[in-house]
Amino acid sequence: MSPGLLDPAVIADRASWIRSMVAGMRALPLDDFPSFASDRHQVAAAESYLRRAIEALVDLGRNVPGDLRVSQPARPLLPPRLR
Repeated sequence: MSPGLLDPAVIADRASWIRSMVAGMRALPLDDFPSFASDRHQVAAAESYLRRAIEALVDLGRNVPGDLRVSQPARPLLPPRLR
């Protein structure tokens, strides 16, 4: 997304991507954690779904405020302990 008018199609695409990744995570066999954690392919799939969802969310969070001409904080809003 680039600065300018908000593109509803792009926003809908990112939201759809996030929903799809969350659905993928929910479909993973998480009933028995030890069994899930012992299968490296399941763990890798979960990590991939989560990473892609976060990337789409960050993309929205980075671009939408710019398109709305909303100022972003100069530094992240982190508690003093985490700075």
